[in-house]
Amino acid sequence: IDFYDDSQFAALTGDNEGYLFYVSKYPITPTELIMAEIFQNAGPAASDPNVIFKASLIKTGAAVPVVTDEFPNQFLGSSPTFNFYSDHVYLTLILYAATTASFTDPQMSVYMAVESIDCNTVEYMMGYYSEYQNAQLIQKLNQGTLQPLTPEGQMGYNFPMWLAGGVRPERMLRADALADWWHNLDGNFAEKTQTVTNLREFYDASKQMVNFDEAFGTEDPAKGGIPDWIRLTALPSVVSGPVRADFPVIIMPTSAQIAAGTASVQIMT
Repeated sequence: IDFYDDSQFAALTGDNEGYLFYVSKYPITPTELIMAEIFQNAGPAASDPNVIFKASLIKTGAAVPVVTDEFPNQFLGSSPTFNFYSDHVYLTLILYAATTASFTDPQMSVYMAVESIDCNTVEYMMGYYSEYQNAQLIQKLNQGTLQPLTPEGQMGYNFPMWLAGGVRPERMLRADALADWWHNLDGNFAEKTQTVTNLREFYDASKQMVNFDEAFGTEDPAKGGIPDWIRLTALPSVVSGPVRADFPVIIMPTSAQIAAGTASVQIMT
């Protein structure tokens, strides 16, 4: 892919202005991203699956140099960079300027060399459908999250959150009691925040039938509604009792015990 701005209209005015030019598989939809901290509803990022090529120009004043960029750049764009299944491409030019500005006959030239490769029908149909669906999901795109640059603010963004003192775990027994939560370490262990007796009570309550408009099990006077995921992720120690770290030690009867008539196997507990 190669691109050239024939009109060079950005040098004609000193107002804040810019443009985004796209070659894409499907029409470009403006997003909620901001271009250059000035222009609202910018086009999608260059990394968007729908984008094959993106060129941008930004000018923030008469005395400020024009900033241009392309993706892929000229070096990468000189060889095949993307595989796509759509049998068409769209050229989109988004202009940003003052509301009173007017542009006459903007001109952009694009050279695009495509290598066509045969593939089986299933791959083509799945790829074509995937590109069509992905192109519909860009309307509400936001990029990234701002985080406060303070130790207290950063703690809540680190994992595991319950160690750093940040966001509460997803699995809560009760929203207004910070200590009442359940944390799976793996399939056979859980964080020791409740006694086995309490967990068995929660497990029994989670199995009770409730009305269709209730999301949790039987109401507990102290804990409130019991989430049904306790039943789905029930641990062996909750259902069947404590699980030993090792199998019980089996002691076989000695010859003296056999002679005395004691032939039963003893188990050390």
